[in-house]
Amino acid sequence: ATKMKPWSIVLGKLESSLSSVLMLAVSSLPVLSIVFIFGGVGILELVGFVVILGVSAIFVGSVGIFFSAYTRRVTTATVLTYLAVLFLLGGTLVIESGVYSLVQMQMSAVGQTEGITVGNVIGLLLVNPAVTFYGMVSSQVGDPGAIVALCTRFGLNGAEGILTHWIAVSEVVQLLLSGVLLYLAGRKINPLK
Repeated sequence: ATKMKPWSIVLGKLESSLSSVLMLAVSSLPVLSIVFIFGGVGILELVGFVVILGVSAIFVGSVGIFFSAYTRRVTTATVLTYLAVLFLLGGTLVIESGVYSLVQMQMSAVGQTEGITVGNVIGLLLVNPAVTFYGMVSSQVGDPGAIVALCTRFGLNGAEGILTHWIAVSEVVQLLLSGVLLYLAGRKINPLK
């Protein structure tokens, strides 16, 4: 019955959810700017923080819109969104730790203790907004190798390009996943199909 296109609906819902996050980010800028007095953070770091906050909000918002398009009830969509975000924040770390422990047990069973790696499973951490925030904050406080140390703990070898540009790669991956989720939501709510 509406003349609105599905993409207008999806983007409108995303904009409405982002407006509250944007309002909170803008209203917190005076408090965050106090660090300029003490010389702790520069303007680029503050802008980087707001950008990462915005990308994370888009990512979580697109997860919510995806579930609201594929479920009939608001409560179900809300619960699924919370579970998905909880998995993104904690589940990826649990999976990485579990895979690393399994590989470590297998390698020690055959007597090899060097070169333990989880391979491409480390890519799961790219979709974890908490790891991205951790990398940004740790580099701002003077520990730019914190992401490398975290990934090395899980046995990542040979992906120095991703590690040196972890925050940018993570943000691009999260934006791409957001685009895919919004596309799928738009296709689902298309009344012509």
